[in-house]
Amino acid sequence: METAYQLIARHEFRGSPYHYVPTEGVAITFIVLFGISTIIHLGQGIYYRMWWLLPTVCLCGFLEVLGWSARLWSSFNPTLSSPFEMQITCTILGPTPFLAANFVAFGIIIQRLGTQYSRLSPKWYTILFCTCDVISLVVQAVGGGKAAVASGNGLDPTPGGNIMLGGIAFQLRQLMKFFCQ
Repeated sequence: METAYQLIARHEFRGSPYHYVPTEGVAITFIVLFGISTIIHLGQGIYYRMWWLLPTVCLCGFLEVLGWSARLWSSFNPTLSSPFEMQITCTILGPTPFLAANFVAFGIIIQRLGTQYSRLSPKWYTILFCTCDVISLVVQAVGGGKAAVASGNGLDPTPGGNIMLGGIAFQLRQLMKFFCQ
């Protein structure tokens, strides 16, 4: 009988940026789910003429499909760094336009219910929170770029990773402020 340590050691793959071989089935599942969701949202955006869905929710779905496709690619070629970097980039950037869709939708809800129930005008929700979202995205991109360059040059990618984590923390803080409105 194999111990848990032996099982983990057998599945660990040291030549991969993941340190294991990504599971093919999980990647395919998420590609299908995000693909279906993106097609449905694309249809809704066009049919109901909600054009703001295209650069937000549909872009998010497209980035997630790309990210999970890169992970599927990694399951076949686990030692390549290109699919790993593509997956990390797309799955980290993907949710940002989805958050923008939430801010826009909330502004529409406030307009329909009445601005007397809101602390800010509907326009300001979109401007304020989308601006914070873009700032966090830029910080994450700078950190990710710094980590990738350091890793490619054989240096420690931790400082870049910490910058990226700071961008994610800022985004989470702004999201919590949004939810508390």
